[in-house]
Amino acid sequence: MENTDLIATLQGLNPKGKSGCAVCSSVTDLKNLKDSFKNKPTKKVGNLDKSVNVACKKGLKPTSPNQDSFAVLQCGDQFSLYLVCDGHGSDGHIISNIAIAMLPRYILTDAEFKTKTKEVFNRAFVKTNSFIGKSAATSGFDCNFSGTTGTVVYHDKVNSKLVLGHVGDSGSCVLSTRKSEAKALITDHKPEIPEDKERIERAGGSVRWDGYANHRVYAGNSESPGMNMSRALGDDYGHQHAGIVPDPTVSEFQLGSEDILCVCSDGVWEFLEPPVVLETLSGAGNLQAKTEKLAKRAWDSWIKEENGQVVDDITAIVVQLGNV
Repeated sequence: MENTDLIATLQGLNPKGKSGCAVCSSVTDLKNLKDSFKNKPTKKVGNLDKSVNVACKKGLKPTSPNQDSFAVLQCGDQFSLYLVCDGHGSDGHIISNIAIAMLPRYILTDAEFKTKTKEVFNRAFVKTNSFIGKSAATSGFDCNFSGTTGTVVYHDKVNSKLVLGHVGDSGSCVLSTRKSEAKALITDHKPEIPEDKERIERAGGSVRWDGYANHRVYAGNSESPGMNMSRALGDDYGHQHAGIVPDPTVSEFQLGSEDILCVCSDGVWEFLEPPVVLETLSGAGNLQAKTEKLAKRAWDSWIKEENGQVVDDITAIVVQLGNV
């Protein structure tokens, strides 16, 4: 779904029509693979308000495009949607790009969007996963061993609340205020979580420690798919043979007057804990500049830990939800 179509949908949901409606989403760059730490190109319709700040940096991976994708949709003073998807596998960039297009489409066009938001989120993730599989069958990209995480945040401005839906390991959204410590709102879907491990084993899969950093999901006694997450979009082989599912965890939170939301890929969360993220974003100054600083801090942590050999793609959406 193109941004122009999404804008029309947003305007139809906004009592004030065109006022304050905007869409900004990332665009996959397949040409400049060696441009590490470069911001991913975007396409925009309308202007986001100044409370929304984004950095999406290509990692140190010279043979791969930036596989993170993001989208921000703003419907005046009614609501906003924030999406971060982190692709993996050879065609993960294709799948994450599809996810940021289709998830908001299925959410916004559902008749129960504003009345049963949690149920709508569940349906949207499942429908998006089905769409990815059908698209792979007709377009020829890999959907067996490629996929994406997905995190969607619905900011209900009228009722001052958030609804969050996520699959995978880019789920650690942080909600913080200047008066309290940062706190992670949701938990990553890791294979060792008892509920998910039980489901995986029931489906004939197994969960094994990789001897380095992660528990991974395998189909029976095979060495595939080797995923370090228990839920994802795409990854058909894991869905069919190892108990991977596209069903999100959906949570709801009431907002305070000075809350800051930070939605990131694991390029940030791998080495930066919520208090460090809050410290980076705190204090006087331009919040967009501090969002860029957060991305740089994550980059430097990767460089140090991996001896300059690899850095993951890094995406951060930072939103001042209340009063500055």
